[in-house]
Amino acid sequence: MLTVAWKQAGAIAAFTVDMLIYPLDTLKTRIQAARGEPQKLALKGLYNGVGSVVAATLPSAALFFTTYEGAKSLISQHASVPMPVLHLASSSLAEMVSCGIIAPAEVIKQRAQVAEGAEARSLAIAKSILRETGLKGLGKGYLALVGRNLPFTAIQFPLYEYLRQRFRERWSLTVPSASAFGAAVAGSTAAWITTPIDVVKTRVMLGRAHTDRSLVQVAQDILRAEGVRGLFKGGGLRAAWTALGSGIYLGSFEWGKRWLQGRRMDEDVVGE
Repeated sequence: MLTVAWKQAGAIAAFTVDMLIYPLDTLKTRIQAARGEPQKLALKGLYNGVGSVVAATLPSAALFFTTYEGAKSLISQHASVPMPVLHLASSSLAEMVSCGIIAPAEVIKQRAQVAEGAEARSLAIAKSILRETGLKGLGKGYLALVGRNLPFTAIQFPLYEYLRQRFRERWSLTVPSASAFGAAVAGSTAAWITTPIDVVKTRVMLGRAHTDRSLVQVAQDILRAEGVRGLFKGGGLRAAWTALGSGIYLGSFEWGKRWLQGRRMDEDVVGE
């Protein structure tokens, strides 16, 4: 029963956030895709590629939270480990699993975000990738995505769990409120720190890096051509929308999980 609640709560939270912050993510992608000096940003088509995100968000978020909560429970039952280690291991495993669904959608999404007109249609982009490179093309960037998300999650979730508890103790906040504030601070911190990996991921997924280059070599190419600023393109915007997104995401997840659990308890009582 609880697993079903986690899946539903995770899906509700993910969908809410993705729809709200998607335009900011599009702007971030366009900033990172541009080489050299900053260029005038196109403000049209801010929801280009959103279809692929909708298709992938619900199953990937449900899979992430099911794996995360399940791993926490399993590890804590069979081993005595410090809480930060427990959260790190659980979130890392959940991220690797969910990235299998997210990676193809991320490739389609980012290519749509920098395209214009009919070329920005998700289905057309997917067909073009499959025609040119097959399924391998849709999986392009999985390692870059995992390489970004694992350190992001490794920073965010232990910090989030710590801050959530501290906020509850210090300010007597409800669990959803403490979760929202803790997630906002933890998410923005993790986003800023991992921006260089995010820039590399964007270049790889857009096909704007040589295919025979490793992720480290792509980062070195950017550093040589654009300096440190190139690796932190879109960092401020990414930190801002991640604070907003994480706060709503994890806050609404906790609220949704408790609401669904409460409904099931009420149904059980009525059933008796």
